Amino acid sequence: LSKIMGINRNISHLKLNNVGINDLHPDFFGPYQNLKHLELANNNFDIIPTVPYSVEYLDLSANNLSFVSAKYLNYHSLKVSITNYTAYLIF
Repeated sequence: LSKIMGINRNISHLKLNNVGINDLHPDFFGPYQNLKHLELANNNFDIIPTVPYSVEYLDLSANNLSFVSAKYLNYHSLKVSITNYTAYLIF
């Protein structure tokens, strides 16, 4: 992102809503360790992407998630996670 879009590595909020993303490389957010608020709503994700542990707010609403596994949301700082209302939580 920093090279492609010129986004500062110290950003704390990022909205990538409704841009047709369906997959992200596990290291995609690697440089953004200060990211606190991440919105990925209205895309085509069918699994939860890897996000930095610093993320406190994660919006994955209106994606293609059929289930949500707790192992993908094991972030010590995550306080709010919004997912599809049709998704199932699996422990």
